[in-house]
Amino acid sequence: MHVVATAAASGRANGENPSRIDRATENRDAKMRAIKMINVPTRSATLRIEKNNSNVSLFMACNSLEIGQNRRVTTFKERIKADISEAMKARDELRLSTLRMVLSAIQNAEVAGDEAIVLSDDQAIAVLRAEAKKRAESAQIYADAGRDDAATKERAECAVIEAYLPAAMSDDDVAKIVAEEVANAAAAGATGGKAMGAVVKAVRERVGSGADGQKIAALVKSALGS
Repeated sequence: MHVVATAAASGRANGENPSRIDRATENRDAKMRAIKMINVPTRSATLRIEKNNSNVSLFMACNSLEIGQNRRVTTFKERIKADISEAMKARDELRLSTLRMVLSAIQNAEVAGDEAIVLSDDQAIAVLRAEAKKRAESAQIYADAGRDDAATKERAECAVIEAYLPAAMSDDDVAKIVAEEVANAAAAGATGGKAMGAVVKAVRERVGSGADGQKIAALVKSALGS
């Protein structure tokens, strides 16, 4: 199904009937419209249309898609971008600078390989975990060197980042999942180092962003005795 969402640049979008647009011959003095065409999966979408001043927004509930000026985020990366805008409006320099660095880290990760990719939410969260870890380590180094101001700044940035991270699973919970996946691998005939890759992958699929990748790898290695 195709859905068209339009937004008029005049008050006509707010209850009045705008004139039909002839996109081929429209001149600069005509009231401008922006037209978006999207494909909507009919089986999973719930749609509603809202008018807000000169903007007409289309919302798709299930897929968290929104077209309009004040749109809702669709991905973790979009949430970061939206919060950067909010930080700019609030003149929150710490939050703004930290989120800009986070966004840059996500974008760098997306082009780090042979081909550019779009990170999934779990992958983006993994980037944030790494950024938080860097700042925690830097804060400790600065503190040990007596540079309290720098340490405080690193801790403040770390706190901003950690606010976006989901609650981490406990080591016991992760270890339990590791044990189950090691048993599954053994039942399939894979043991020791040969099972490492498959078990790590299975654990990561179950744990998602609830645990650090290095922690998972270490627990799996220990459980396999490799």
